[in-house]
Amino acid sequence: MSQFESIMEILSSTRSVRNYESRPVGRDLLESLVRAGTYASNPRNTQPWRFIVVDDPAIIAKLGDYLVPRVAELDKIISRIEDPVRAKVYKSGARLLRNFGKSPALIFVCSEERDFGPGFDSREAVLSAVHAAAQNILIAARAANLGAAYTTFHIHAEERFNALLNIPEGVKIDITIPVGYPSVEFGPVNRKATSEVMHWNRHP
Repeated sequence: MSQFESIMEILSSTRSVRNYESRPVGRDLLESLVRAGTYASNPRNTQPWRFIVVDDPAIIAKLGDYLVPRVAELDKIISRIEDPVRAKVYKSGARLLRNFGKSPALIFVCSEERDFGPGFDSREAVLSAVHAAAQNILIAARAANLGAAYTTFHIHAEERFNALLNIPEGVKIDITIPVGYPSVEFGPVNRKATSEVMHWNRHP
């Protein structure tokens, strides 16, 4: 298999994994995932990111406790969903949220404030970097046979997360990525055919 084929195989199976084994993920491996994040494209090479990696079970459990009220809210929403496909998606998210405090590790992808000057939306520029970094982490995790999921769970208890993680002024958590060895098989992503979303030279 060529390098290109290997990369395409990894990309085609980099899907959200929300079920993990209890065994810990080594710090060397977690650091490698963050290093992959730092290879991401970013405006003017400003590298406006910070990464908080949490592997202390006591801290993770406390963060999970902060999200308990949201689990109850999601359960109520799920009970009213009639579409089985949509309900399945919500149930998967609720399961991850319910087990958040048992995650083997968490990577918080954070942004630092930057001023790109007149004519630029500085916040959008910074977000373009941290989202690219998060995607790199997900791909690297898949290549290392680790499960990971892109989430924004932190927004449901942002002040408490910030306080516990000692997030300073000017830094914001943008993406929360639980990481662990998957307890389920990796599978292909479910996407539309390229022919449905790609157009040559101009939009029809």
